[in-house]
Formats: sequence, C-alpha cells, structure tokens
Amino acid sequence: MQGEGGTMRKHLKAWIVGAAIVTACGGAVRPAARLLAAEGTNTLGLFESQSDVGTVRPAGTAKYDPNTGGYTVTAAGANTWYHVDNFHYLWKKASGDMVLTADVTFPAHTCNHEPDPHRKGILMFRQTLDAGGRYVGASWHGSGLMALQFRRERGANSEDVELNIDAPRTVRIEKHGDTFTLFLSKKGEPLQQVGASVTLHLEEPFYVGLGAVSHDVNTTDKVEFSHVSLQPLAPAAKNLQPSLYSTVQTISTNDQFRRAIVVRSVNAYVQSPNWAPDGKSIYVHEGGHIQRIPYLDPPAGGTPQVIETGKLVGCSGNFGLSPDGKLLAVSCAEAKGALHDVYVLPAAGGGTPRKVTNGATSSYFHAWAPDSRTIAFTRGSAGKADIFSVPVEGGTELRLTNDTINDGPDYSPDGKFIYFDSWRSGGLQIWRMHPDGSAPEQITDDDNLNSSPHVAPDGKTVAFLGEPSRPTTQDSPDIGVMSLKVISAADGLIRTVASFQGNRGSFSMYGWGDATHLAFVSYQMLPGATGVGATAAAEATRAAGALPPAAASARPQITGVSHIAVYATDPARTERFYVHDLGAMKGDDPENPKGVRYYLAPTQFVEVLPIPSGSASINRLDHVAFITTDAKALRNYLAGQKLVPGKVERGGDGSRWFDVIDPEGNRIEFMEPPPNTPDVPANSLSNHIIHVGFIVHNRALEDSFFRAVLGFRPYWIGGMKDDTPTWVSQQVPDGTDWLEYMIVGTPDGRGIPSTMSRADLGVLDHFSLGVPDARAAYTLLWNADRLAGQSNTPKIGRDAKWQLNLLDPDGTRAEIMELHAVGTPCCSPFTASDPQK
Repeated sequence: MQGEGGTMRKHLKAWIVGAAIVTACGGAVRPAARLLAAEGTNTLGLFESQSDVGTVRPAGTAKYDPNTGGYTVTAAGANTWYHVDNFHYLWKKASGDMVLTADVTFPAHTCNHEPDPHRKGILMFRQTLDAGGRYVGASWHGSGLMALQFRRERGANSEDVELNIDAPRTVRIEKHGDTFTLFLSKKGEPLQQVGASVTLHLEEPFYVGLGAVSHDVNTTDKVEFSHVSLQPLAPAAKNLQPSLYSTVQTISTNDQFRRAIVVRSVNAYVQSPNWAPDGKSIYVHEGGHIQRIPYLDPPAGGTPQVIETGKLVGCSGNFGLSPDGKLLAVSCAEAKGALHDVYVLPAAGGGTPRKVTNGATSSYFHAWAPDSRTIAFTRGSAGKADIFSVPVEGGTELRLTNDTINDGPDYSPDGKFIYFDSWRSGGLQIWRMHPDGSAPEQITDDDNLNSSPHVAPDGKTVAFLGEPSRPTTQDSPDIGVMSLKVISAADGLIRTVASFQGNRGSFSMYGWGDATHLAFVSYQMLPGATGVGATAAAEATRAAGALPPAAASARPQITGVSHIAVYATDPARTERFYVHDLGAMKGDDPENPKGVRYYLAPTQFVEVLPIPSGSASINRLDHVAFITTDAKALRNYLAGQKLVPGKVERGGDGSRWFDVIDPEGNRIEFMEPPPNTPDVPANSLSNHIIHVGFIVHNRALEDSFFRAVLGFRPYWIGGMKDDTPTWVSQQVPDGTDWLEYMIVGTPDGRGIPSTMSRADLGVLDHFSLGVPDARAAYTLLWNADRLAGQSNTPKIGRDAKWQLNLLDPDGTRAEIMELHAVGTPCCSPFTASDPQK
C-alpha cells in the first residue's frame, strides 16, 4: 500500500505540473470545490452531481452559492460540436416534460489574452454522460450568439438553429414530449419563443443541467448561472387554446456545418417559402397575402413587404418567381368563392395580372421551366389530381399525367425532367418524367409519404419532404413530424437535413437559395401561449383562400360508424329482419322522409330507403356514414382539401350532416348526432355497429382520401390468400370502429364489375355488429326463432374472430362478429385497439 501511495502521489504531482500550463482565464481552478460538491448533501442545489463530458484538462468544477442561488461552472475543453464533446456538466437525472430556465453571464476575464468568442454556457438535456451522445442544448456563446444546438444520434455531427439577435438576459428550454423549444427574454420582459425548436427523442431517464466550455483546451473559463429554475412542465390550462407559431429558416445541407438561421418567427400561419433567384429575398405566404422578406439586409430577415395582386383575391400558397426573376406566378381567384387559376404579374407585384390557365376546376401553380417560358401546375381534387403545363404567354394546356393523385411538379435545371410526387405506386413517392409526360420513373420507395421535390440549382441534389404515413399530432391534425431530406442524383443516397413539426406547406415551393442552402417553415404549438390559436389562424387564412390542401383547417374528430344506408324492395320483410331478427328499434328518418331508420344504438342505425326507380340495378348500397363532432367544421376542412362536399343539412331532430364523393365515386356521409338522441332500448344481440364495408378497386386511391385526408388508421389486412390482401380495414381517426375495403377487380376499375352477381355484391357491401360471443348470439337467435331463411352458422374468420353471417331480404350482409380474436390472424397482425363493447 505504501508503494502504491508513492506511485499515486508521483502521478498526481505530474498532473499538477502538466496542468500548470493551462491559463485560468476566469479565475483559479479549485479542486477542493469539486471534492466538497461530491461529498456534501446539498451543495449542488437543484442538481445531484457533475461530470466532465469528454476530455477536459484540468477537470472542470461547479459551485453552488446557497445565499444567492447561483451556480458557477469553470471548465476548459475544446467544444461541443461535430461528433464529440469536451465540456463540464452539472446535472440531474429526470423524466417527463421539464423546463429549465437561467440567466447566463460571462464574468470579466482575468487572463492576458482575449477569451475565445465561442466559449459557451449551455442549458442542456442529454441522453448520456459520454462524449458524442444525443442532446439538445440552449447554447449562449461568448460572442453573444444564441443557438439551439442538438445531436440527433450518437456519434453524429451536431446541428443548430442560430438566432441573429442581441445577447438575451434569460434563457429557457422546454421539453414537451419529443419537442424542445427555446424561449428568451432580452431585458426582463416575459419569455418569448423565438422560432428555435427541434423534434428529438430522449429515452427516460435523461440528464438535464448546466454546462460550460472555454472552446480553448489551454484556457479555463467561467460561466455564471443565476435565477436557475428546473421544474416539471405544468399542463396548460384547459381553457387556453394552443397557439401556433411559424418560423421561416434557412439551413445548410452540408453535414459538417448543419446550421439553420431563423429568418422570421411569428404568431401566424406562414407557408411556402420561395427563395428568390438572386438570393436576396424570400417570398412567403402569410396572413392571406404573398409577402417578400429581405434576406440579406439586415442579415437573416427584414420587415416583410406585401406583394400587391390587383383585383385577385384568395391567393393561395402556390406561387413562384420565374428563374429570370422578372415574373411572379400566383394561384388566385377573381371573386370570392370562384375557381382558382394561375396568373402572372411583375415580380414586385402591381400591374394587371394576366390569366394563364382556363379549366373547369381550380388550377394551382407549382413550377417554372428553366427558360421562364412554361409553367407546370396541378388541377383536380384530393381524390384525383393531375399535372399540366402551359406556355406562360397562354395557349394550349398539355396534360402530363392521367392517374391517381399527382402533385408538386418541379423542373430540373437542365429542363430534361419534371420531378413530382404521386400515389400511383400505392404510396406517396417521388417520381420524375420527361417534360411531355413520357417515361415516368419512380425515384423513392419507402414507408414514408414523400412529397414536394425540388432540384438544386446545380442539378446534383433533389430536396423533398418525408413524413410518417399519418402526419398528425394530438394538438393539430394538420401539423406533424416532417423531415426535410435530400437525395443525390448521382447515387440515390438519401440524407435527412432537418426534422421538425410541419406540413406540406413547409416546403411546397422552390426553397433552394444556392446549391447547399434551403429555406423551409417549421411550426410550434405552444400550450397556453398568447396570440393566434392554431384553429383560429387556420380558419382565418382558409377563409381568405390562403391555406394549402394539407392545412386548410383543423379536422374535427371522426369517432365511429354512424350508419349504413341500403335499398329495399320489400319493406315488410325488411322490417321483420331488422326489428324481429336483429332487435333494432324502428324510427322516423329525419334525413329522408321516404326512408326508415332501424336503431341499434342512440347514434347508430341502418337506414333503409326505397329502391330507386328507373333501370334495374343490382346495387343495394346508397351510402355509408361516420360520426363527427362538428359537421360544419369538417365540411370546411374537406373544402380546404380541394374537395367539393355537399352543403350541411339539418334534420328536425337537430342532427347535421353532409356528404362527399370518395375517389371511386362512393357517397360518404358525415353526421353530427342531435343534441338529444332517441331512447333506444338495450338490444340483447348487439348495440354496436363496429364496421362497415364496400367494394374498392384501387386501395391507394382510397387511401389518398381516407388515410391522407381524413386520418383513418390501419387496423388489419387479410384475404383468402396470405399474399393477396383483399380485405383492408382502416379504423376511424378518433375511435375503434372501422371501414373495410372489399377489394375486387382491377385498380383502374370503378363501380360494380359487370360480371358481379347481386348475391356477391350483397356479401361485399356489408355492416358488422359487435358481440362478445358469436356462438352465444347464434343460440339466442335460434331459440327465439330469429334465423328464418338463414343458412350460415358461426365460424372463425381469417382474422381469427368468430363471426356469423346473416343476409337481409335484398342480400345485404349483416355480420355478427366477436370483438376480439381468439388466435393469430392470417396475413397481418392487428395494429390498433379492438372495440371493447
């Protein structure tokens, strides 16, 4: 032991001698303080321990002054950037949503040279204590630069969002789920968000605390933190509406220098940044108007200037400057509620807009050809949209696509290709074609929804948006996690440049400033913040025709199946089936005086209508309907998606409803139940229609409406053959009921196949009643003589659920189905919760 002690003292002496060359710019290093902090019970205030992260020589220290509540962190260290870290960290383990606040100051230095301008005081959330780990930190540089700095994956290069502002007084970083947001106060005024926000996941528990680095391995430096607060993030008051902030940013696509600069952050809905060809300004759509933001004077954004569009109204976020910088193309109407067309006017606005397109439905600008002589635009609806081109001087329109949904066209700089997004492969992916529409080829193929491709000025890179298949959040169905990605034209490699809360409007127009810099918009939903709420902002701009299809207004809830409406040729026999056999209650039909409702529950029923007059048809399905909490708001939402829903009707019972035609021509109705629902007695068979189904030809086409627009979610996929899915179940967005696609025929089909019999059609167009026990239900019906004319008995279906199939007098199938599977289903697992009763 004595020998070991001598050796230890020898190494310690060598360390002290070696450390003597380090300049203590902010004051002498006190190892004793570090030992005291480690041994004491309350010497670190809000925090539980401290560590050097990476290489820091001599070791950093942290002190807590209980009299002032302040902290002093002293450290050398090279940096916290790229893929390594060298700094000192005062930390606490934590879980859940947290908010960390502090005033940060750099004391006057005492060394004989100027400190490094990039020394940092940091408020940080961190996954681990080792170098190169994931983190998010509010970094206050000695130069006054303020940035939200982060590393998405272990070992990756750091990124940041930088602010071109004077040094603040108070800094706050909030963790709300996976979203981290920076708040600042410059002179003691209330803390305000500044547009710096990032989405990044940290496993629990994580570390939260204060850090310091001198940015100079040969110098130690001090950072003082006062008025420090570390608290759980309080839930927003229920009566406070979340507030929407939009932030226009520019970002480098260079992996090593992934820096973003905030150009504008405002409590309003902003979309469609279009970087001018000269690089000196960025055009955006804000508050129902196209606005020009000076980008270089001052740096990072000046006061926006509204672009005058003359007599035009309702201009949308589909606009763009010509490559020669002379003209601006806009998508506007000549009167409120009129069709949108593409117009051109001088780049600075003013003058008399000249109409370029003429169509029976609205047209929306997307891109200029490189020679500024041709415009590419889209025309159609959420269920069917195609790409066209037209000479800017006017003339014959050329149709370039003719299938599913095609959108977001953009020319390559050499004019040889048009890149676009399309649903034609079964999911939303990036494609390209020749300018005449020939030789289409798929560019991306993954599980994301990929859209809005834009080619860099040098033609080497294509930037686009990627999002999960259901891009929604609880706060706002229009805003979800988005990724700005780039794909190399040379080798097809895809890199993520930024991940943020956004929507298609974040990058819908041409956002390249040069070959390595992009402009985009991110959104922050701040619970309880003052200013414009998300819904109010969306409604205001939607009313002006300003929002894109993906963000017209917040979608109200769709909570379940309302009803199925079928035709009957024998009303008496039909009534016996629904009342006697199924146990439904007969009622009047406020929607159609010729119809009858058979209630299974106060808000669920089968609507039976007399068969239409005219030529004989095997069709027995009129429509299916889903329950919504607000019919009027949902109708407005769909109208903002380039759809044409019917007007909202009101029944004598106070219910409201409207209908819309889906991409395959099926009538889909949405019903808001009346304030006072009918008193429906308990049904010994079932009180719950758990799903409805009808024939579908093109799954991708229907998904573009039910999933992409309405937010329906996958539930189960199956068929008679494991590798041939013909039954596709999609749950409603806000409940457990579902719609089942019964896939038949070819993807280019429509309506009822000519070879189909009425019996087969009746099996496919169906509704299902949920029961806890299908065999017990069969016994109930048997004992009460309620199975007259039925030949089926209970069986286990391919989804591993017991079921019993009954047919009404016209052959429409009523499926009695257990709520839960009794084994493993074929083809795919269930991916959402079952109904519970």
